[in-house]
Amino acid sequence: MKTVTDAIADINLTASMDFKDYTKGTGVEYTYNKNGAMTKDLNKGISSITYNSLNLPQTVDIKNKTVEGRNEYTYSAAGVKLRAVQRWNPGYSTNPVIGSAVNVNALTETETTDYVGNIIYENDGLKRILVDGGYYQNGNYYFYIRDHLGNNRIVIDQYSDAVQSTQYYPFGNSFAENTNQTAQPYKYNDKELDTRNGLNMYDYSARWKHDWGFTTVDPLAEKYYSWSPYNYGYNNPMRFIDPTGEGPYDRINAARNMTGLKYKQETDTKLRTENTKEALEYMDCSEFVSRVLAADEITDDVQHMNTAGLKDFFEKNDFEQSTTAQVGDIALWNGHTGIVTGVEEGGKVVITHARGVGKLSQESTKALTPQEYRPGTFHGFYRPNNETVDGKVSQNAKLNPASPLFYGAEGAPVTVEGKKPKLPEVSPGQMSAKITIDKDKLNN
Repeated sequence: MKTVTDAIADINLTASMDFKDYTKGTGVEYTYNKNGAMTKDLNKGISSITYNSLNLPQTVDIKNKTVEGRNEYTYSAAGVKLRAVQRWNPGYSTNPVIGSAVNVNALTETETTDYVGNIIYENDGLKRILVDGGYYQNGNYYFYIRDHLGNNRIVIDQYSDAVQSTQYYPFGNSFAENTNQTAQPYKYNDKELDTRNGLNMYDYSARWKHDWGFTTVDPLAEKYYSWSPYNYGYNNPMRFIDPTGEGPYDRINAARNMTGLKYKQETDTKLRTENTKEALEYMDCSEFVSRVLAADEITDDVQHMNTAGLKDFFEKNDFEQSTTAQVGDIALWNGHTGIVTGVEEGGKVVITHARGVGKLSQESTKALTPQEYRPGTFHGFYRPNNETVDGKVSQNAKLNPASPLFYGAEGAPVTVEGKKPKLPEVSPGQMSAKITIDKDKLNN
C-alpha cells in the first residue's frame, strides 16, 4: 500500500480514531524498508520509524498539525516490551511540512512507562496491576465486559459502576461517542492502544496494528502465501482475531503441531483418545482431525469418531457446510479427512492430514482440488458457524462452568470476567447495547 485518500471530512471529537489524511493528493504516503516494515505514514505525520533486530519499532517520529514528538521503545531479548518513553514539544504550534524531521532538541517534556510483568509503572510510580479479566489501580479493582471477539467494551469498578465504554468498528477503530477513553488503554482484542503523540496503534506483541492491518510482514507469512503478509485475521475480523500478530489461533496450528506421526488405523478407544505416549505413536486421518477439534476446544475431549462419525457430528452441531474452502476448514471425504491450511485459486487447497499406511502425517506440498486429493464422494468443507476469540465455537449465552466466564447471546455478545453481574436481556440484532448494572445484583 502506498496511498490512501479519505473523502470524508475529519472528525474532531474526543477519543475519535478517525483516519487522518494530512497529505491528500501528494503521491506516496507510506514507505517501507527492505524487510517490508513501514517506515513512514505521512497521513498520520509519522516521518520515521526505526526497528530493532527483532523487527519491532524502536523509535517513532511524529510531526503533524497537532503534535511534534518521538516515541521510544525498549524490549527484552525475547521481544517483550519493557519500556515506552513519550517525548514531545510542549510549545509546538505550527503547520509543518508533513514528513519533515522532528526537532529533537525541542522535545523537552517526557513521560516514561515501565512494564514489569503484569505491573505497570508510570514516571517511577505504580500505575496499574493487570489481573485476569481486569486490573487493579489506586486501591480499586476494575473488570472488563467483553464481546465475542474479546474486545473490552465496558469497564466496571468493584461497585459495578461503568467507568469506560468503547464501541468498535470491525478492524478496531473506536467510535467517537465513547466515554472516558483515558481510563485504561487495553481495548480491541484486549490489546494496548498506544496513543502516545497520536500514534493510535495497537500493540500485538509481535507486530503493531494500524487502521486495517499490520505495519510489518507476518513472521509466518510463508505459511499463508495466498494472503497479504500485512493482513489482519484473514481480512475477516468478525470471525478471526490474531492474538500476537503471528497468525489466527484456529485449527491450523493444532494440525501443524501433529505432523510427522506414523499412520495406523486403531479401534481401541484409549489409543484414539488418550494423550499417552502409546496413544500418540500412531494416528489415522479421523483421529488426527478429532484431536485437532479437541485441541481447539471445539470438543471437550478427544472423541472416538471415524469419518462417518465426524460427518454426523458436524450435521448435529452448529457447523456450516460449504463447497468453497476457507483456511481452517475441515475437509471431509467418504473415508478421509484433513484440515485446510492453505487456499489457492481454482478451488485448490493445501491439506494437513494423516495420509495412509507407510506415510507420516504432513502438510501437503502442493495445492489440489478435493477430487485430485481423493476420487469419490467429497462431502464438503466444514467450519463452526460461530467462532470466539481464538477459533473456538461460541457457547452462546451459556455459563462455562470451568471459569467465571459468561458468553453473550448472538445479538449482543457480552462476556464478564471476574465477579459476575447479571446482565439485562438484549433484543436480537443489536450489535451494541447500553448496559446498566445494579451493584445490588453483583454476585460476590
